[in-house]
Amino acid sequence: MVVWRILFGFIMIIGVCRQFYHGWIEYFYMTPAWHFTWEGFSWIRPLPSWGMYVVFGIVGLASLLITLGKWYRLGTIIFFLSFTYIELIDKTTYLNHYYLVSILGLLMIFMPLAGNHQGKTAQGWLWLMRIQVGLVYFFAGIAKLNTDWLLRAQPLKIWLTANQDFPVIGSWLTYDSVAFIGSWGGAAFDLTVPFLLCWKRTRMPAFLALVAFHLMTAKMFQLGLFPWLMIANATLFFAPNWPSQVWQRITFRPQQPVTKNVSPEQIDIFPQWLILPLVLHLTLQIMLPFRHHLYSGNFMWHETGYRFSWHVMLTEKTGLVRFTIKDKQGHKSLIYGTRNLTQVQLKMMSTQPDMIVQFAHHLADLHPGTVGVYVESYVSLNGRKSMPFIDPHQNLLAVSSLDAGSLVLPLTEE
Repeated sequence: MVVWRILFGFIMIIGVCRQFYHGWIEYFYMTPAWHFTWEGFSWIRPLPSWGMYVVFGIVGLASLLITLGKWYRLGTIIFFLSFTYIELIDKTTYLNHYYLVSILGLLMIFMPLAGNHQGKTAQGWLWLMRIQVGLVYFFAGIAKLNTDWLLRAQPLKIWLTANQDFPVIGSWLTYDSVAFIGSWGGAAFDLTVPFLLCWKRTRMPAFLALVAFHLMTAKMFQLGLFPWLMIANATLFFAPNWPSQVWQRITFRPQQPVTKNVSPEQIDIFPQWLILPLVLHLTLQIMLPFRHHLYSGNFMWHETGYRFSWHVMLTEKTGLVRFTIKDKQGHKSLIYGTRNLTQVQLKMMSTQPDMIVQFAHHLADLHPGTVGVYVESYVSLNGRKSMPFIDPHQNLLAVSSLDAGSLVLPLTEE
């Protein structure tokens, strides 16, 4: 677990460096004149320009403390709070692995992983992390058991076709059969890999397949730090003494029996008071991915219950929106989102109903006297033709973003 802590901290340091290098801090948090806030967290706002750079610097410093194991508890608390603050600024920056990082950061606060820890750690911590990582894969696999993924090989077919220049196998990626093999194989991989990693006989083949899978997807789909984070997480499934075994093989030293006596005060006992909160946490992690079944229709279309459910790489959506505002005198004016949003914000908003409703309320705030905001919207899902998305006759000011799914028109297959 200490090796995992080092890997996690190092990956987060690289992530912060990428934010500075690519100019993403300015683009995502300082350039937008307005942000899509999360329900219940509208009070969270970005700091002035210098402040956001400081916050990312703090995340990097906390990641360094985690890597080194110095002031570990303080470092994990600062990391969780600062990283999660950044993610709560704008919905358009939401990514599944950012959500996972926040979860892992929260759990790490309570783990005995400081650099000076010389005793034994309760196995409950190790299994907690294994379960958390396993849930990500398992529910990603369950989410792929839908007609688009299994019977249409979408959206994988679209993405593979766009990678014809991939080394060696690029020319094969245009074949439908390859897309279907990838779709079915991807679903089977996600559903089984956490269990195969737990069994000693299949652990190494499963780990090698996992590494190959994530390296290939990293090359094809530009997934940022997600593949590297999941490879690091997979090391948690090995025997706890695997680092010493690897070191002995590298240095050609014969394995020595462990004879060190550990005093009782060096043995970490799993805290009893944490059992109930952790059980509730895991229960919530199991329930959230099923909540989209509470709503009718295709969840990939209306996206109600889509976030925080490990629905990874399921959709390829494009959308167009045009808003109409109506004042008290009955006059109407057309509004195009590109005037008020960045390209990333516009792309995300045009396919997600809660963001469309949020932006409609924002337009009303920008235009005093507005009594109605309507939207003409068209969305294409996983290679389908563009279809009407939101009811154009519905006044968006009459609903909240939490109820936006009720405005989505049914998906007509063809």
